Amino acid sequence: MRKSLRLLASAALFSALSMGVDAQNLGINRNGAAPNARAILDLDVSGTSGNPYQGMLIPRMTAAQRLAIAGLGVAETGLWVYQTDNITNADATLNPATAHGYWYWDGAVWQRMSASGNGWKLTGNGNTNVANNYLGTPAGSNDDLYVRTTNSLAVNPAIRINANNGFTGFNMTAAPVEMVEVSGGVQVGNTATNTVGAIKHENTLPVPARFHYGNVDGTAAGWQRLENAETRYLNEQYCPIQLQCLGADGQAFTGDPNGGVVAAPPVGYNTPFPTGAGTVQILGHRVQYIFRGTELQAAGLCTGPITKFSFYVLTNDGTGCTPGLNCPDVKVDIRIGNTALTNFGAYVASQATPLPVSWDPAIEGQANAANVGGATGCAPGTATAFLLNTGWLDFTLNAPFNWTGGNVIIDVSWLRNTTVGSSPQVRVETLGYTASKWVRVNAGLNPSHGCTYNDNPLPGNGITGNTMDRPVTRWYGKVQSNGFGTPTTGNYLNYGGGLVLDTNAAPGAISDAAYRGPGTIRAMRAVYDGTTQLSDHVFDSYFDGEVAPEDMHAADDYTYVALPRLKEHLEKDRHLPNMPSRSEWEEHGTRPIGALQTGLWESVETQALYIAQLEQDLTTLEALAFGGVSSAEELDRLVAEVRSSRRLSEKQKLHLTNALRARYTKSSGTK
Repeated sequence: MRKSLRLLASAALFSALSMGVDAQNLGINRNGAAPNARAILDLDVSGTSGNPYQGMLIPRMTAAQRLAIAGLGVAETGLWVYQTDNITNADATLNPATAHGYWYWDGAVWQRMSASGNGWKLTGNGNTNVANNYLGTPAGSNDDLYVRTTNSLAVNPAIRINANNGFTGFNMTAAPVEMVEVSGGVQVGNTATNTVGAIKHENTLPVPARFHYGNVDGTAAGWQRLENAETRYLNEQYCPIQLQCLGADGQAFTGDPNGGVVAAPPVGYNTPFPTGAGTVQILGHRVQYIFRGTELQAAGLCTGPITKFSFYVLTNDGTGCTPGLNCPDVKVDIRIGNTALTNFGAYVASQATPLPVSWDPAIEGQANAANVGGATGCAPGTATAFLLNTGWLDFTLNAPFNWTGGNVIIDVSWLRNTTVGSSPQVRVETLGYTASKWVRVNAGLNPSHGCTYNDNPLPGNGITGNTMDRPVTRWYGKVQSNGFGTPTTGNYLNYGGGLVLDTNAAPGAISDAAYRGPGTIRAMRAVYDGTTQLSDHVFDSYFDGEVAPEDMHAADDYTYVALPRLKEHLEKDRHLPNMPSRSEWEEHGTRPIGALQTGLWESVETQALYIAQLEQDLTTLEALAFGGVSSAEELDRLVAEVRSSRRLSEKQKLHLTNALRARYTKSSGTK
């Protein structure tokens, strides 16, 4: 049976002390209640009556006394004292780590408990007085504020606020020196309000438009792109390519001239020259092929005249036959023209029921077409007869076709009168759209040239279709040639847009009509080049025989060609003096604007000298041809002009001088 031991103590301290006989726990109270079984010491003041409530005082001591407690070890873990004074820093400022307050021994070192109410809480400090309550280091401590993820600041991200100026650094091991400083990259998302000065990255647009944007006016329309669209190359070697359009009769290919799919029989409708199969004896056929302008440009064809084109035939259709007797007797009418079509509609290989006519009828009128052989228009009686042999089959146009850069149609109308031959195959390419459309007449009908059934409806048993196959075609016209400049190492920018320099306060003051597209530069006022040399050395050298010292450098590159030698120079070099020749242009690349401007400036001044020379000599000739020399003064002036002429030879000068004197003698009556 458990019993309580009651001891009488001072009434000022407690009225009764209850303690279990087994000394398992101890209770101190005024009502004689047993101590709580779960507490080794139970202090209870609930029974205090007529006396003020009391607390408990633990040992109080100075920091020096706390540190003087000897023999502390693991056994003393949890020893608890209250320190009454502060230990300050060397500069006499408060050291929060050693301030007064509750301290406990953790088994190895003394640890300070945070002062009540000053700890950092997840819900805030609980006080709106920001002058006294804040998240940070105490005033006067001169300590930076750190927010870190681990104890190792040197290798882990942290937020550091400089104690001296409030500058904030992210992932910083050293104090930040700017208002915001980041060590590492910063990623900006797409979520932002329409606030002036806000920055976001637009990542919902297609890839070419994914830039950082800043808001300039606080509206949804106020987002302006921050980055430039150019690519910067630093100290890289580049070799500029100049694409030059050579003269006519260059070659360009749409499709692979050395490979590709073969248009095979027996059907063979997608070849331009089908014969049919079985008992078919008579066949009229027509096909149109679309060539998109972008394809021709990619092949290297330049806008301008196209003189002929070719298909590559893989079957020798003329072997073992005699023309006019048992040869295929092919009649072909071929035309080329511009078109607005980009394809022939939904792809259908072939069908007996005619498809809606979706090809371009504009080529019928020949208003925009160039014909191969025969008369203009679709005339079977005058169509050209061809014997198809293996290799490139050239079709020379009656007149060059002027390609302006758009889509082109080639139209082939075909008539075969015998069963000789086997659908001559051509090399073809397969595209991603319906580039070809064809129509033919079945056996049993009267011979019909292809161009006579182009309209809808077709003959009752006509067959029509379309395909993605198109003949590999060789084009003759102006083609591009790569000319390479000297490889250079340097820094440069590559920009795929156009550059507009505008002096107006409102952007876009230059109208859209003035913009000329990617790769162009347009300035509202003028574009200047630092190599421009404007000087008077041409006139100074001509009239004074010398140039000013400041013009010596510019004059070194100037060549004066006398008027009598000008024709010879032009005939031989085919360019003006002081202007680049075509070979120089192709070898060294495009000349700077300033260099061209200087050359033109010198050429204009030289031309002015030529005109002055001709006018001076013309005055002399007019005096000889239309009137006399009225005075000795006029005679002296004319003789002086003849002698100073830079165009006349010495023999010519002597002849004109004698003629002037003779005319003066005659007109004045002197001897």
